[in-house]
Amino acid sequence: HAHAAACLAEHRWPREGGDVIALTLDGIGMGENGELWGGECLRVNYRECEHLGGLPAVALPGGDLAARQPWRNLLAHCLAFVPEWQNYADTAALRQQSWPLLARAIERGINAPQASSCGRLFDAVACALECAPLTLSYEGEAACRLEALAATCEGVDHPATLPWRDGKLDLATFWQQWLSWQASPAQKAWAFHDALARGLAAMMRDCANARNIHTLAFGGGVLHNRLLTARLTFYLADFTLLFPQQLPAGDGAIALGQAVIAAARLQA
Repeated sequence: HAHAAACLAEHRWPREGGDVIALTLDGIGMGENGELWGGECLRVNYRECEHLGGLPAVALPGGDLAARQPWRNLLAHCLAFVPEWQNYADTAALRQQSWPLLARAIERGINAPQASSCGRLFDAVACALECAPLTLSYEGEAACRLEALAATCEGVDHPATLPWRDGKLDLATFWQQWLSWQASPAQKAWAFHDALARGLAAMMRDCANARNIHTLAFGGGVLHNRLLTARLTFYLADFTLLFPQQLPAGDGAIALGQAVIAAARLQA
């Protein structure tokens, strides 16, 4: 909610301006009922926040270690969505790790909290394409390298989709289509960005149309990714789009968002 409220405040959205549909994408944050969120579609105004859907929750193997070692996230996604994952060429880097012990920990829920994290999805894809180091120097390094790889491709027709079904984006369909597709790493990196943007856009469009809402807001550190924001803009061109511009998309603007939420609730 704070990410979205900060974006609304930056764009001087009126206090009584009504609802918008917001997309918040980051590594991890606190959601409702103690859930860990990082890829959510919300109905928001300054006072209220309603969760409408988003990415499915996936294990974070090793907790904080998952943010530093991308292969952990690829393993979690493979175990959750790709039963025959060891048969795919793009899991070669993962198969070289000591994954069986970690797989057992994930299956037993040992130090593997569930989170709907877009940031960790980027890490998993970066590991599959071997464009990031085994241990990252900073959070977001894998995503930055993945975006840089995708930027070397001018665009490509691809089979990857991320369908919006029953309140969640279907990562099982995405992974099986994407892993099965034979293409260069740059093409696969671009296809991931495009499929993710198209799936997120379909989710936002469906939620907005159902509520007769015409303005969409965006927040969270993943929105620093210029290719992703460009593809979102392409797929949502008929809406009014509010992206962070003067303020950081990530955690640097959360305090402002929290402040305007508190002020709106006090004045209600």
